[in-house]
Amino acid sequence: MKQANIVLRLEKHGHDVQKQDVTPAEVAILVAQHHKAAGGDPVKSMTDEKDVTPSRTDEQEVLRLRQRYGTRKVVAMFPGGKPNLPATFKEAVTMGLSTAITGNKLLVKA
Repeated sequence: MKQANIVLRLEKHGHDVQKQDVTPAEVAILVAQHHKAAGGDPVKSMTDEKDVTPSRTDEQEVLRLRQRYGTRKVVAMFPGGKPNLPATFKEAVTMGLSTAITGNKLLVKA
């Protein structure tokens, strides 16, 4: 499983936060949640990308994300019993930019 440190823009006019050891699935949720307010891709920088072993299973990652971001948001972003999680950060950003999480609802751009 990949992890990286990011700087995330929460709104257009600044207000950046640092997030450490985020996974691609976590980045997808953060991008989907914040890209509208940030005026585009909210990931302003990414450093220290690494492969972490032992790796969590997809099921373990979904459980971790549910505990951190809430079951409704995670299920909205990654539905189903065996959700398809992004494997790379590029895939995660693309997935997040094509969706929007508002409250607990997921909107998919056509």
